[in-house]
Amino acid sequence: MTPETPERTSPWKDRIFFGALGLVVVAFVGGWAVIMGNAGGDGPAGLTGVSGETIGFRVQSDTAVQVTFQIKKPEDALVKCVVKARAHDGLTVGQTEVSAQPGRTGSTQVIVLPTTARATTAEVLDCDRT
Repeated sequence: MTPETPERTSPWKDRIFFGALGLVVVAFVGGWAVIMGNAGGDGPAGLTGVSGETIGFRVQSDTAVQVTFQIKKPEDALVKCVVKARAHDGLTVGQTEVSAQPGRTGSTQVIVLPTTARATTAEVLDCDRT
């Protein structure tokens, strides 16, 4: 009597199946990464329709920095953003909240941000609808 051997598939069929499955997983993960990358509020407007972009800054003194930035948003939205100034060691030396009122799709603003020490950089962050 001979023992029964289980029925096996061809190794090539296995390779084709797992290769196709791998491609589907990679495509899914890549698509998900693109969607989630565009959903953030700090970067491109993405799914929220809100973004803030620093255009430039100029250190005026040890106690002030001028920041120019743009807020993009839907026309009917009230948006608030945080503007921060940081020292050479990365510590926050100035921070304020600014807003873009409903009625326009965006605004370019120039503010003078008071600082507790000399700033080496300034940027607009965390723009959200309110």
